[in-house]
Amino acid sequence: PLFDAIHKLAGAGIQPYSGKVGSDDVGKVDMAYRVVADHIRTLSFAIADGSQPGNEGREYVLRRILRRAVHFGHQKLMAKQGFFSSLVDVFVRVMGDVFPELKDNEKKIKGIIKEEEASFENTLAKGYERFKKAADAVKENGGAVLSGQDAFVLWDTYGYPIDLTEVMAVDFGLSVDMEGFNVSMEEARQKARNARYKAGGKSIILDANATSQLRNQGLASTNDSPKFQHEVHSSVVKAIYTGSEFIASASGDEDFGLVLESTSFYAEQGGQIYD
Repeated sequence: PLFDAIHKLAGAGIQPYSGKVGSDDVGKVDMAYRVVADHIRTLSFAIADGSQPGNEGREYVLRRILRRAVHFGHQKLMAKQGFFSSLVDVFVRVMGDVFPELKDNEKKIKGIIKEEEASFENTLAKGYERFKKAADAVKENGGAVLSGQDAFVLWDTYGYPIDLTEVMAVDFGLSVDMEGFNVSMEEARQKARNARYKAGGKSIILDANATSQLRNQGLASTNDSPKFQHEVHSSVVKAIYTGSEFIASASGDEDFGLVLESTSFYAEQGGQIYD
């Protein structure tokens, strides 16, 4: 039913879904069908369960896949604006009986997806033109790699997740300079953290980038199993965080956060979170 609904929303001349993969899938049309169908399911279930697209953590995962689906719908299926959110109705009819939370939250699901879709569509065409211009320039100069800075501009200015940029680059026979992208991303995050810290915000939040640094150092996630023990719990400090960087030691009146080896506290927001 989802493939049929997507076909009705596709542009003129787009064939119905035929199940082709790989080199048989000319123009990646069938792949686009699968991407759109899979992603409307993922988003609908996730929003019904209480999550929604956002800027960080699991919420950013939802934002990325929504934008990937919208891109594929427009570029490969020639669908019109607003097509993605209209698929919620079909999906709720398909799965609502076995997952009643979909019916209970149908209006909310559709509203959130519609708003996110509209936000991305405002810059979708401009972003793709920016990408195409950069990709054409690389090929004209005999190159095969899209610069990390170009990929970062697409992310920062036009809202293109890096994995979507990588997919588009493949269509042009290019790869993406991920090291350069990560450098640009880290510079931007550091500036944002410093600005937030200097602004007087004493809230110390261990964001996704900070936890990534800990993982790269081989530090295991905090063991939170002691929370079920009703007794005094001792632990070991594994790292010290200021809100913008990790430091070797801390003293004085400045606030800082401690990353512990184990904890009796409850982690929040899900995932493998350091305490």
